Amino acid sequence: PGKQPRRPAMPRERPARRAVAVPPFPQLPGPDVEVFGRSKIRIDVVPGSHGARLTVPYFPKGTFGLNLPEQVGVEGYPFGWSRAHTPIRWETSADHTEASYQCTFEDKATLSVRLVAHLDSVDFVIGIRNLTDRIFKSPHSNTCLNNHNSPYFEDPERMRTMVWTDRGPTRLLQLPVARSGEVLHSGWSVLALDQPALPGGLAVRYPFIFVVSRDRQWVVAQAYGKASSVANNAHYTCLHSRPVWPDIPPGEERSVEGKLYFLRGGPKELLERWKADYGE
Repeated sequence: PGKQPRRPAMPRERPARRAVAVPPFPQLPGPDVEVFGRSKIRIDVVPGSHGARLTVPYFPKGTFGLNLPEQVGVEGYPFGWSRAHTPIRWETSADHTEASYQCTFEDKATLSVRLVAHLDSVDFVIGIRNLTDRIFKSPHSNTCLNNHNSPYFEDPERMRTMVWTDRGPTRLLQLPVARSGEVLHSGWSVLALDQPALPGGLAVRYPFIFVVSRDRQWVVAQAYGKASSVANNAHYTCLHSRPVWPDIPPGEERSVEGKLYFLRGGPKELLERWKADYGE
């Protein structure tokens, strides 16, 4: 007799999967309104470097990194941090609200930096003294405010990092990207008030760049009275600005003054404060 056909194997029952509890997304602590306006911002320096850390008492769980300046030089003479220079030795006040340093590059230029903290802002001054017998043409510097370690202001999507154009506050995500050598870094020119900063262009209206907090109730900004450009590195939510420098005659010193804002409010309040501080 022929072989009996095999019965198809019955599928094995799989054990029921156990439900896995998904932990809730951690809630970031928001700014402490009760602390706002009571204590000055704290400055902690990084010994031997041009870096500092800013602790804002009403922004918990975060600090702001500062490279001051990140880049510096003059036309035809790049006396930046890759060149030989004297050691950086910070001097800091006992209450950590003031800090300063000086260093000299190859006996050709002396760089001086000073920071002064207030309740909701930090003033800084960058000075360059010309030690040569020729005029320094087109000095330049770039200061970096890093929000990467302050989660309430971190914004790698560029949804809350903004500039001002002729249509008002404008997200960087809405602007064309002007590459500058780094994958996530881009910059935009600052135009004079009599030039149109049209939507969709590569120019902005005012010399400040800012990031809005996650609850849209606070802003952090870097600003000058006059700047040639602003820039952002999305990976670190960095705010950059390049001030307008005058030429520096032999034996003389010139400086630029800037501000870092940590304000309660939004873009409107930032614009009002900037106009009041710089007399615009």
